[in-house]
Amino acid sequence: MGLFDNITVDKSVDLPKPNNFKSFNFHARLYQTKDLSCFLTEYRFKDGELQERKSEHIFVEDKLHMLGGYCKEQPGTVKWVKRLDITDYIYFYDLWKDITPDSDVWLEYSAHIVDGNIKEIKLVKFDLTDNSERKKKDKEFKDEITKHKNRNWFERTIDSIRHHLRLKLSWIANRHIDFAHWILYQIHKL
Repeated sequence: MGLFDNITVDKSVDLPKPNNFKSFNFHARLYQTKDLSCFLTEYRFKDGELQERKSEHIFVEDKLHMLGGYCKEQPGTVKWVKRLDITDYIYFYDLWKDITPDSDVWLEYSAHIVDGNIKEIKLVKFDLTDNSERKKKDKEFKDEITKHKNRNWFERTIDSIRHHLRLKLSWIANRHIDFAHWILYQIHKL
């Protein structure tokens, strides 16, 4: 899969909509793209521009943290910067579950960007699919989670013992394999 970036589309930017879905708010979606930095960066299309979210961070020392601390965004330092260096076609997409009671849709757009300015946005894909199978699998998954959470103390204890036994046996097997490799290495040295 890999990383991606997020894109929001402001209402100031015209976003094409399919004919039967003109009343839906396509601007409220959080879209993803792999055509920019792919570092979970936040971008937006606003006022005809591609803008990137920038902010300042400070290092907070924390002796309990495995790295000795962490970076934290400084409040009030967020600004949106126009990306003048980008001239490209950017594809951005989203899976909209339950767009209608019995349908999901895969949305994909293409934005033509020249020097950070939006020249054109096109709707590339609008794949409407039946969601009955997905809903069935979602329900089965939720039922399984509920069943797992509602186990009695005895079942949880047995599962815990079984899990720790598997880990211990795996560790023992790994130690023996390492020992066997060491013996073979010693034999080859002779």
